[in-house]
Order: sequence, then structure tokens, then C-alpha cells
Amino acid sequence: MSVLPALPKPPEGVSFVLTIHQSVLYADLSFRGSLPTVFSRVYGIDYAPAYILYNATEKWFDLSENDPFTRLLSPKLKSDEVAQKYISTTARTARQLVRIAQIVSSPTRWRSSHLRKDLLEDFNMYWDAYEDHMTCLHTFWHVEKFFTNNLINELVEAGFQAEVDIGIPSFAVPSEPNWFALDQQHLAILKSRFEDDIVEDKAAFNAVERHTNVFNFLSTLFNLGSPSSVDDFAKRMRLIDTPTETNMKFPTGLPENLVRLGELERELTFWKTERQDAFSLADHYALPMYTTLSEILEVPLKLIYSMTRDELTNGINGESIDFETIKNRSTKFCLALIDGTIQFYQPANLRTNKDPIVAHQGYTFYGLPTSPGVVRGRVRIVSVNEDNPVLDSNEIIVTSMTRPELGAALDIALAYVTDEGGRLCHAAIVSREKKKPCVVGLGNVTKVLRTGMLIEVDGATGKITVIDSKFIN
Repeated sequence: MSVLPALPKPPEGVSFVLTIHQSVLYADLSFRGSLPTVFSRVYGIDYAPAYILYNATEKWFDLSENDPFTRLLSPKLKSDEVAQKYISTTARTARQLVRIAQIVSSPTRWRSSHLRKDLLEDFNMYWDAYEDHMTCLHTFWHVEKFFTNNLINELVEAGFQAEVDIGIPSFAVPSEPNWFALDQQHLAILKSRFEDDIVEDKAAFNAVERHTNVFNFLSTLFNLGSPSSVDDFAKRMRLIDTPTETNMKFPTGLPENLVRLGELERELTFWKTERQDAFSLADHYALPMYTTLSEILEVPLKLIYSMTRDELTNGINGESIDFETIKNRSTKFCLALIDGTIQFYQPANLRTNKDPIVAHQGYTFYGLPTSPGVVRGRVRIVSVNEDNPVLDSNEIIVTSMTRPELGAALDIALAYVTDEGGRLCHAAIVSREKKKPCVVGLGNVTKVLRTGMLIEVDGATGKITVIDSKFIN
């Protein structure tokens, strides 16, 4: 691997957006979905991000005002048209991806006499759909920023400053239940039907098992990590609140144009989560295909995800596989798309600032408020590679970005505080579903706070206050 070249105007031109599991295949397909040919096919515009970088578990790309995506997508820069175009494109590519994943999910499609040929055809069909849907991945951040800022400006001008001050939660509730919401609702229904201890209750155990079979794909994003077990879902069932009517009412008396924009914001919120669910569900369906590929190439399934599309294609065609390189990649890698070219580089530390000073008692800082409420609790720093962390009921999740794989921790935590994210990020949506305070976009909160500190989170103002700075070493 070569040394990573200087990126455009580092670090100002690079925005650290979110953290991911280490999957080269996912990153490779993400990059391919960001090439000009794919954007032209999916959106009908000549666009591609200048660069995207996966550096170990961190993903970087340009989220500046200079990005031309919205200008190219809608020459007149009408935010509602940009959002509607994004929503319709995401819906089409998400449904296509899941449909094709269902098609290729059956091993009976692959004749033993033509196994490699049949697998290659199905993989290409699946990968093409995956790349098309990947165009929606990076562009969402620009659409959300552009459309939501426009909505906020119009709300303020119309006299709805109070709604804006509490993070416009009533405008950013999904337009309909997504997979995550359905999972929550169904677990709450199960809790109302059965006692807490389901071990001796066969009917209860069978009901939770059926629920697990339907929803466990949500905890195995991109086929990485272990799916949640019946015991995991039973634990969440015991912790979850019973269904209650939301207290986030859509405001009345709005002008017709704001009602339309508010509904569009809700639909955009829904597709933010549905887009991610489509990846998980498709990979869940495609697992037999990956497993069969693992067997014929004699490559452990975990290492399959450390290969690129080209390497997998070459392997299916009978070419030799460099196992040592792939194995090294499985623990750390740096993959970059720069000026339309995808290459591996030596992993690099792009952060140029010195380590921040640990917060002291009375320290206050502000982020983006996304779900109202005020709570006090102990900090629990959750790292990017930590799945299903065990939290106490008095703890607050502090992490780079919440993920579905956090499982029961999301049910237990008093509130969510994140380095990254916007008004429609995963943490914002989940916190509104669970009615927990949430503040996002704090930048380096995971570096400033330490596990064990006592903090106060105000989800209406975005204010974080350190009450007790003592922490666990």
C-alpha cells in the first residue's frame, strides 16, 4: 500500500462524518456507488464526491458548502425539490436492492455443474443494485443539511422559533413506522402479554423467538458482528416501555407551505432510517450467497468482507487469492476514493489537533438539540467496535455515533450524546422514538468526557454540563 496523499485543503476540506465497522467490501461498494457513472445512471447528473476516505473505522468526506450536489440536482436550488428527488430515488433503489437480495437468497439457483458461473451472475446483479443504492449514502448528508436549514429559516420567519429551539422534534418524526420502530412496538406488545420471566413460559419463549427471526437483521449491519439472540431480545423486552402516545404533536395553524415542508421532513426522516435498514435486510437475505462463496473460495466468511468486488470476481473466476494481504486488511485498512480512483493506502491519522483537555467540574458545551428533556446521569463512553455494551440504569451513552448494534443499551441509557450527526441522524431518530433527551454534533465529546463523570443533558437547548468530573480510570 502506498502512503495517503495530501487531501484537498486538509483538514478544513475533510469532514469527519461517522464511524463504521471494518468492512472493505462495504467501503468498496460505497466508493463505486459514488463514481460519476453510477450517479449519472441513478440521479441523471454528472456528479461525484471529490474524495471519500475510510481510515480504519472512520469515514471522512467533504461536507462543506462547496459541494456541488444540490446545485446539480436542482439548478434552481429549491430545497423541497431536492428532498423529494432524494426520497423518490432512495425509495426506488432501496426496494430494488431488497428485491434482488430476495431473488439471490436461494442456493437452489446455483447449479452444481455451473456453480461459479451462476454465483458470479447473481453477485454482479446484487452488487450492481448495491452500488445504485450507495449513491444515497453520502448525498443524504447534503440533502438533510440543505432542506432542514431551509425549513428552519421558514419556521423562524413564520414565528415558530419555539419549535426550532427544541430541535423541531414534531417535524422530524418518521412519516410511518420503519423497521426499528416496528421492532420497538412489537417488543412492547409482547411485554404487555407475558410476564418478565419467559424461560418457563413456552408460549412467551416461542413468541420472542419468532420476533428474533424477523428483526435480528437490524443488529448485524453489513453482516458484521453476531446477530441478537432470543435472550438478547428477551432482555430488551423486559426493559422496554409499554406503548404510549407520543407527546410530539405537529403544530396547528401553519401556513400551507410549511405544512407541506413539515410532511416532507417527516418523510425524509423515515427514509433516513429505511435506507440503512435496506442495507441490513439485503445483506441478511444475501448471507447464503456469501456463505457459498466462502466455501468455494475456501476463504473464511469474515475475510470475505475484507475483499473488494474485483478481488471476489477474480476469485470466482479461479484466480489466486492473496490471503495474507486480505488477513492484514481485516484488522486495519485505509481505502480512499480520490478523483474517481479507488486505492488502498497506509492507515493514517488525519486529526491534526492536540488531544483535548478532559472536562472539569462546571464545564459546559453545546451541541445540536434533537430530542427534548433534561436528565442527570453517569457518562458511559461507548467505542465504535463495542457491540451490546452493558449499561446501568443511571448511565448516559456518549459515543461517536449510535448504531442499531448497541441493542439493549439504547433502551437502558438515560440519554444519548454524540460527536457526530444532524437532526435526522440515527441517535436523533431513536431518541425521539424512545422519548429520551439527545444532543448530537458535539465534535469531540468522547475525548472531553470520561466514563463515570456525572453530567446533565438538556435535549431542548443542546447544553451539556459536567456536574462531577471524577471518572473511572
